[in-house]
Amino acid sequence: MPDRFNPWDAFLVLWGILSVLPGLYFIFGRFIEDSIRRSHTIYAVTDRRAILPADFLGHNARSISLSGLREINLSKKTDGRGTIMLGPANSSSEWARGWPGTGRNTNPAFEGIARAQDVLKIIRDAQQASA
Repeated sequence: MPDRFNPWDAFLVLWGILSVLPGLYFIFGRFIEDSIRRSHTIYAVTDRRAILPADFLGHNARSISLSGLREINLSKKTDGRGTIMLGPANSSSEWARGWPGTGRNTNPAFEGIARAQDVLKIIRDAQQASA
């Protein structure tokens, strides 16, 4: 243990901590944050509209008319969970879905929902009923 305080050593320790924290977030934290966010996300389908959260915290909602919606894409896993994208697929920005600040560049979607095929049927039925 040194006898005197060295500000350079303190700076290097602080710099190391500030370098490691973002790395830990990218390795572990983003998955934990995504899980917490999804567990508090509520999607809704009415007879005329699909309602989705519009921001990260879910304080605002986005409403999309089902009657004008021409393309709906379903990406489903073997366990039945999936993502329903409302609107044409935008492959150039879909890789970024879920990264902070990229949501504005992607189409609205019901992300990571259980029984995605059943929800797609509900949306299709609502579209037919409103036509």
